[in-house]
Amino acid sequence: MKNQRGFTLFEVVIATAIMSSAALLLSNAWGGNRIRIRKIEINNQAAFLLDRAVAEIEVEYANKFLQIPEDDAGVFENYPEYSWVMKSQKFEMPDLRSLLVSDGDGDEFMLLIIEKMSEYFNESIKEVKVTLTYKKGKKSVKYSATTFMVDYNRPIPLPGGAGGGGLPGGVPGG
Repeated sequence: MKNQRGFTLFEVVIATAIMSSAALLLSNAWGGNRIRIRKIEINNQAAFLLDRAVAEIEVEYANKFLQIPEDDAGVFENYPEYSWVMKSQKFEMPDLRSLLVSDGDGDEFMLLIIEKMSEYFNESIKEVKVTLTYKKGKKSVKYSATTFMVDYNRPIPLPGGAGGGGLPGGVPGG
């Protein structure tokens, strides 16, 4: 048994250094993944809560278009680090007349229809933006979603159509 040899001190130190380096690398890799997983959890929870807030607003004001407030805010009962703010504004229809009129030529009746439809859209649609804020310590992150609320009960005022309106000058459409 005299021929058996153990490890030298140098070999033990090298082996310990290799093991320590491997443990450190694994620890850093796992720590980075844990942070990414936590961010994914926060983003998923924020998406769920934002969707929930928008859906609740849509349900609450589904048949109360004129009662939609300009702004509102709230918190989530079981999620104290999340809060939401709602802002609403009138929808502004872009001016489409330039698409139909070139060099002063334009169908007056078509221009009248475009004007009436723009008025109708401006009065029947509201843009509602909901912003959710996640706040943890000093850090806060905002998530937003925009939806359009439509008053489907408002009649369409087409000239000569079922919504009334007629042609300019009181002449009924035919």
